[in-house]
Amino acid sequence: AVSMEITLVNPLDMAVTFSVEKVGHGLIGDDTFQLAAGETGAYELLYSPLIAGEEPGSITFSNDKVGEVWYELTLQALPAEPVVLEPLRCAVGGQVAQEVVLENPTGHAVDLAATVSNKRNFSVVPLNPTLPPYGQTAVQIVYLPSSVGVNEVGQVTLHAPALGSWEYHVSGIGEQPSIMPSVESTACVGHSESSSFGFRNPFPDMLRVIITMEGPEEFSLLCKERHSVGAFQTFMVPFSFTPKMMTEVPARVYIHADDASNMCWTFPLRGLAEAPPHNETFRVHVRARELTTQVIEVPLVGLGVINAAEPFVHEVVADPAVQSLVARSLVVTPLETRIVRTDQSIPFQLEFHPLRPFTTTVSLVISRRSGGRWRFQIHLAADEPHVDDVISIQAPMSQTSSVSFSLVNQFPAAADFKAY
Repeated sequence: AVSMEITLVNPLDMAVTFSVEKVGHGLIGDDTFQLAAGETGAYELLYSPLIAGEEPGSITFSNDKVGEVWYELTLQALPAEPVVLEPLRCAVGGQVAQEVVLENPTGHAVDLAATVSNKRNFSVVPLNPTLPPYGQTAVQIVYLPSSVGVNEVGQVTLHAPALGSWEYHVSGIGEQPSIMPSVESTACVGHSESSSFGFRNPFPDMLRVIITMEGPEEFSLLCKERHSVGAFQTFMVPFSFTPKMMTEVPARVYIHADDASNMCWTFPLRGLAEAPPHNETFRVHVRARELTTQVIEVPLVGLGVINAAEPFVHEVVADPAVQSLVARSLVVTPLETRIVRTDQSIPFQLEFHPLRPFTTTVSLVISRRSGGRWRFQIHLAADEPHVDDVISIQAPMSQTSSVSFSLVNQFPAAADFKAY
């Protein structure tokens, strides 16, 4: 933004007020301008355009006694300088992201369209972001290297007709592959579960690989050792996990490039043993806006040998459609915090205080530090609340009467009520 001062003179022996009319995009200033008798003053005009380009404009000062002062303006908005982002570094085969924040100075939601010059190595998430009125939106610029030791560059542009363009110059360098994000597999004790993870060939040429596994017998590979993966293609690596006891089992899968580069990608595996589903569903039932407290005992079957007291963690997993309702209405508190016996059952106190009717089933998931997971189903039912009050209102024929009653907001912040 730039500003300029326009000098005005009041030739009269009395104070005057000018009406100010501005024509042109990006012109900002007061709508009135006052001068005392015989005063000379400067009006400040700010030019803050959103879109690059050139257009004519004007500013007019009007007063019934002094008359009109009119200025013609030439408005020239230069394109904003591209933003050069910090270079990114990432192991080839992986990805790394850099966040940029965009602001919307207008009172309307604006949809942006993203353009990427180098789609092989860079992408935008989300691809078409929306800026809320007078708000901000964070956008991720993702880098996927396709070479090692080579500076890969690109240009990312986010454009909206109402706001113009944001332009970013991005660059990144790929490094030797290393340890990849871990892959988690879950299975019941004594049962086998098949899983897989994707290995993406990051190079523009076919890659021949050798796949091996290192780990206990609970894991096994379900594919041949040698494979050819096409340029930028993804090969799914299948494996099975068969836990023998309630514990966490680690393993690793190595994918070696079968060429002179000697590259190796390491994929850690985490095998999580889970107890068989519990055959009982716990039920909690109450009317909305009432509180019920209940204690349940959950048995931890298959614990095996316990050498010392061991802590555990718990979480409540709900359907996303009712997750916020459950979080506000259900409190789950363990009455014991450590596992000390092989035949132990953990008591949990459930406090259910729903504010409106709903029905759902949630999972109480218990995980111990050394591995092992138990899952229990809890059915929550909140019925319609009791009638709060009976309001009687009377009025003579052809006359109006009214009554008043109180509403209680149970939240610490203001809340909107709807009458119907």
